[in-house]
This record gives sequence, structure tokens and C-alpha cells, in this order.
Amino acid sequence: MDPLRFPPAAAPAVGTSLLIFAMGEAMAHLHCLYYRGALVRYSAADGFIRYVRDGVSPQGVDT
Repeated sequence: MDPLRFPPAAAPAVGTSLLIFAMGEAMAHLHCLYYRGALVRYSAADGFIRYVRDGVSPQGVDT
């Protein structure tokens, strides 16, 4: 077994509040990078907002 991975029985249960907190943290990092100019934000054809590194051609995005 890979020493960096825990077996499923030893993995802690993640509650809803922790998942919401983690999503908020991830979104805050994306917004920070976007406003610093490191990322570009696109509205994708499926209705989701995608962030890509500036200068990278996004896939599945209406430009």
C-alpha cells in the first residue's frame, strides 16, 4: 500500500460543514488568482464557470 494514502477504515468522516468550508476556501483562492491576473474566467457551454491559467486555451468553453 502507498504510505501516503490511508486505508478507507482509517479515513476520518467529513461532515457537511467541513465540505462547505473547503469549497469556500477553494473559491476564495480562485477569486484571488483571478483578480491578480493569473487566471481567466470563462462561462462554459454547460453553464459552469471555468478558471484557466492566463494564456491557456480552455476546452468546452464559449469564448
